[in-house]
Amino acid sequence: MQNLERFCFYIFVLMEYEYHFSVRIFTACEKNLSTPKKIFSFEGFDFVLSAVQSSGNEGYLWVSLLNPEDNPRIPEEVVSGLCQKLSQDFHCRVEGRKGWEKYGNTNVFNGGSDYEVVEEKWFYSTWENGAML
Repeated sequence: MQNLERFCFYIFVLMEYEYHFSVRIFTACEKNLSTPKKIFSFEGFDFVLSAVQSSGNEGYLWVSLLNPEDNPRIPEEVVSGLCQKLSQDFHCRVEGRKGWEKYGNTNVFNGGSDYEVVEEKWFYSTWENGAML
């Protein structure tokens, strides 16, 4: 029994979480894409709005948390509310996501083990012009 307890403790200690948050604003307005980084607050959280240029003349706006330590704390209601507000402000489609991945040891077919995602949970919110999709 003592070996089993040590094994369970070993697995517990090795598991770690990775938290994610991002919002993507699909705007076609060139003016928005040339905007420098902007910091703003919403529902007690600070965010950074920045432009991302993709291939050709296309691009989009990206919203991330100013303080990465807020990733596990931001509620789903705030993510949804932020997406709704941004879709109204920019008159376009906005997609937000928040989630976590738990890493740990897993068994592989050859009897060894690997350190990879063993559990995950995601929340998605999509709005267009203030309406939830």
